Amino acid sequence: MSEPIAPTETSSGNTPPAPAPDEAERCPNCAAPLYGPHCYACGQPKKGLIRQFSSILGDFFDTVFSLDQRTLRTLLPLFFQPGFLTTEYFAGHRVRYVTPLRLYFFLSVIAFLVVSLVARPNINAGPDGISIGPDTDPKALAGLDPEARTRRLAEIEQALVLVPEAQRKEAMDEIRKEVEREQEHLAERRQGKAEGAARDDDDEPHISFNGQRWDPVTNPVRIEWLSEGMNQSLNAEIGEVARKVKGIRKDPAPLVKQVFSLAPQALFVILPLFALLLKLVYLFKRRLYMEHLIVALHSHSFICLSLIVAIALGKLETWTFGLGALPGLFKWMLIAACAWVFLYLLLMQKRVYQQGWIMTVLKFGFVGIAYTILLSLGMAATFIVSLIVL
Repeated sequence: MSEPIAPTETSSGNTPPAPAPDEAERCPNCAAPLYGPHCYACGQPKKGLIRQFSSILGDFFDTVFSLDQRTLRTLLPLFFQPGFLTTEYFAGHRVRYVTPLRLYFFLSVIAFLVVSLVARPNINAGPDGISIGPDTDPKALAGLDPEARTRRLAEIEQALVLVPEAQRKEAMDEIRKEVEREQEHLAERRQGKAEGAARDDDDEPHISFNGQRWDPVTNPVRIEWLSEGMNQSLNAEIGEVARKVKGIRKDPAPLVKQVFSLAPQALFVILPLFALLLKLVYLFKRRLYMEHLIVALHSHSFICLSLIVAIALGKLETWTFGLGALPGLFKWMLIAACAWVFLYLLLMQKRVYQQGWIMTVLKFGFVGIAYTILLSLGMAATFIVSLIVL
């Protein structure tokens, strides 16, 4: 293979001459002259792992997260300019922005990390089933055990620290009275259920099959086209799920944590299916499937970024409670950010696929409904898988 000709100095003297092959640094692997960060002959990078750790760490962050000037250049148009990044990518302007896959990976990791750390739900299993969410209303507080209720009331009182003491005391007294009334109602309902029917085994969660309670011996699940061993394994798994359901009624927290841990993987699986949906809806646009996948990646990256912004605005509204007009300002900003999600996705679809408003709105509605169904099925599958692997 002939060696490349080194660039020579121009007549204006602006370009310095490259070193001659004998003087140039050579590749340790194939001994070819090095004219850049990679060997032109074998492709081996000039930099290896035998160097300062700080340099390796910098390369890692740049490779995985692109933490350089491209980040700001990407995030601002991603949030404020619908479809801009996608059209730029289609036009071949790629090197100045974070790549779509890396952008989605980075923002999805940050979004789910923020959700798990900041928006931790309170999980309770009461007589009416599993409740997930902050216990802020009297009914939810009445259903807690005494220790958890005392802790939650203390948190509420701490949140009212900026309110004048007299008003804070009045508010807390009213909350405690409401909780006491709800506790009395809850006790009456439980007593009525106990008097109406004696509690027996039928009150326990169970699985029905053929209109009767499932039993691995007397009423097992049998699928004709499965072998006997496979049917036995299936019934064993059903029994394990039934056992887990009983435990979940007592402590649903492990299941919910498992669902949150599998949610990012489920969303990543839904991505190519969403791109396929766009391909079918815009079939006559004759775009490649990968173009629709880029649209899906940028759309989901924007949703993850919007989730981070919404959580931040919600926290700012809480932290500024009692500071004049600031909580109201952050509340309206949060409402505007939520409304911007739907408007942004509509404008992005209009800009990328360049159809009239009537067709864009119709297709946007259809895609939204289909994606909601797809997302619901994905979350249901995530719940089932979480229950199995728990």
